[in-house]
Amino acid sequence: MHSLILHAGTLYPEPKRYDSRLNGEFQKFSVGPLPDLLARDARLCLIYLGFHPGPVDWVAGRQTLSALAEFQSLNNLPVTTSIDAGTVAQLRNTLPPI
Repeated sequence: MHSLILHAGTLYPEPKRYDSRLNGEFQKFSVGPLPDLLARDARLCLIYLGFHPGPVDWVAGRQTLSALAEFQSLNNLPVTTSIDAGTVAQLRNTLPPI
């Protein structure tokens, strides 16, 4: 029988050992900001297109923004300092059809 964890007024079963990494991510995002899905999407597109935005995580850091600026320069697009829905659309439009 598993013990229970109380979080935000809800009881959850304690994760098994193989879930310890997932639990760590859950704990990180349950008290902090939500993950930036646009940053993750942009990173995946940049990697697919051959750029190097760093590891795929939830943050648009220095490496991601540098890779994005390189992509935008090579494609004669205005260089931006943040990732928004329009930026992700530019990246997706550059991907080859599946």
